[in-house]
Amino acid sequence: QRKVRKSCFPPSQEELATMKLDRCLRCLPHDMDTGGFFVAVFRKTKAMGTKSIPRAPSGEDPQQETSEVQDVVTNGTSEGMDTTSTKLEAKIDEQNASDKGKSVEGEKNVDSEAGEAGVESQKDVSNPETTASNASEEQGETKTSDKNADKDEQLEGIEGNGKITKGQSLLSGRNKTRGDVGNDDFVPTDGSVFPPLIEFYGLSDDFPIDQFMARCTNENKASETKVVYFVSKTVKTLMDYGIQDRLTVINSGLKAFERNSKECDAKYRLTQDAIHFTATYMKKRKISVCFDDYSKCIASGAIRLETFTDEFAASVRELAVGAFVVVLKGFETNLSMKMFMVMWRCRGDALNCLVAKIEMDGMRSKLRALKETDQN
Repeated sequence: QRKVRKSCFPPSQEELATMKLDRCLRCLPHDMDTGGFFVAVFRKTKAMGTKSIPRAPSGEDPQQETSEVQDVVTNGTSEGMDTTSTKLEAKIDEQNASDKGKSVEGEKNVDSEAGEAGVESQKDVSNPETTASNASEEQGETKTSDKNADKDEQLEGIEGNGKITKGQSLLSGRNKTRGDVGNDDFVPTDGSVFPPLIEFYGLSDDFPIDQFMARCTNENKASETKVVYFVSKTVKTLMDYGIQDRLTVINSGLKAFERNSKECDAKYRLTQDAIHFTATYMKKRKISVCFDDYSKCIASGAIRLETFTDEFAASVRELAVGAFVVVLKGFETNLSMKMFMVMWRCRGDALNCLVAKIEMDGMRSKLRALKETDQN
């Protein structure tokens, strides 16, 4: 009951009549192993935040003002809205008048306190203890002002258009930091990145190089980027039109290639996130395997080639050290089943599966379902 709740099931016909689901868009990012989300568009009609909400004067019940607003929201009548807005404006005027009176009194008090402070300062000149305490207080005030100055310098990292620049923390508060996340823009990949990859993986001529982007602030180091992302045509169009000048892009696209940490002929290896897009363009280093060999590939650690069939083992031994792809026979063109896996050809007579453990469990579940279907 704690894991499967009533809200997990489709709504009733009565609930459907009030939900207006025809205005909703459901997103299921199952490729990234995350939950489903709703996308909503809000239109800002007035100022937001606690500062824009007038506070009830002292001695009045703040719940009375809240109930008036709730009545307007519930009833939705124009008369109620006009009446409530008039009352709120009157309360705002009263509050401003009272604040103005308090400010005048405050100025008088400050002048009087300053005069008294001048008299006391003359008396305390001869007292060394009082002088030392005043010096420590001034030092404390200086430290506080320095902290405020540091905060002002951090706020300077936000440009006038609202874009967060490098050095500005995206999150504030206790134990909430993200470092440089979102500070580097998505830029086209360097021209020297793909020619070796096209040769190593046998990528076809229609391979969409323009849809692969990297994150780098220094154009001179664009060729040394760690990750190459695959983005859709729509997102690429937004990037070209300068959407990053108005918004801070935290993440976009799928990891397609990642820089190798081991010695290999290719500088970048394939990743599982976007393999179902890149594998369709590969003419090299892609092997179709039988059901048993595919099942044995789904394992952690080094897998000895002697455990596979002779045909598959011979195909792997012909490959140079680096990443390659295995696909279950019969599903080479069936991309909806997602039966591609990224493997690594080791120096020894072994290979590794470059798939996350949670995705391995999903692959095993698919194989069990296929096996039961064949038996039936």
